[in-house]
Amino acid sequence: MSSQSPLFGRRRMPSGTAALGLALVPTTAVFDRCELRTLVRDVPFRPYGFVFAPSTAAANPHGYLATGRRVTSESPDGAYGLARPWRPSSDPTAVPMLTVRETWIGPGIDVAAPYVNMSAGYPWQDARFGEYRNVGPGAARPVPENRPQLTPEQAAGQTTRTCLGDWRPSTIDDHLWSAPGR
Repeated sequence: MSSQSPLFGRRRMPSGTAALGLALVPTTAVFDRCELRTLVRDVPFRPYGFVFAPSTAAANPHGYLATGRRVTSESPDGAYGLARPWRPSSDPTAVPMLTVRETWIGPGIDVAAPYVNMSAGYPWQDARFGEYRNVGPGAARPVPENRPQLTPEQAAGQTTRTCLGDWRPSTIDDHLWSAPGR
């Protein structure tokens, strides 16, 4: 898989460390109608981890899109962050992008601080994170400034079609695809 190839996943996504590896790929990725589940971890810190850690080139207008999906949890309420920006040493100019739209978010996500800094020098507020019409206990907004919301116009630019362009995955469900030669 090339770091420039769009990724498309529908319904079933890898779990555990394999999902973390996928989350760090600097590409456009669409997670369409997937379920991502956070797991119980025996660690003395919070958050236990993050559902996403996008790394997006500044010139890429799309980054990661999660749409029509579910974020579920086996972990305690509020134990995970939704995302943190990933700025690799190979591209410190990256401006991570994540749009989570029309998704049910379960109680395992910290509603007061769903986004977390990568480090003091890379605050999440410098990333391009946005949400649109999410529901569920993990989508609550007790601290509105910690949950950037897209306008309908902005959300119209972050859809499966706009992110994938002319490329269409095959009709085989339950897999992860990478566009050949892209």
